[in-house]
Amino acid sequence: MEQAKFYYFRDEMSRPVITKCRLETDVGTGIGFAICSPMDMPCKRVGRGIARQRAVHAVKTKGNSGPINREHVFNLLYSICDDLSNFQNGKSVFETDG
Repeated sequence: MEQAKFYYFRDEMSRPVITKCRLETDVGTGIGFAICSPMDMPCKRVGRGIARQRAVHAVKTKGNSGPINREHVFNLLYSICDDLSNFQNGKSVFETDG
């Protein structure tokens, strides 16, 4: 059985500019991130869909993928997050329970 939990990182105007999905399954946990582009209008529904899709991909492949490499993303992360360790492995991350 899988259970998805969503978390939001908000900018100074309280818009959900980063969505994190944590998908717990029998084989491990997939984590996916959706990150708004400066040209995007933040939308929780869209962010949840992208983040969940990336979490599912992490579980299916049992691996990490999609490194974060855009400068505006790092600027955004530094402005809204105290702990950047969430993002060190990329846009989708697989964790085993052991």
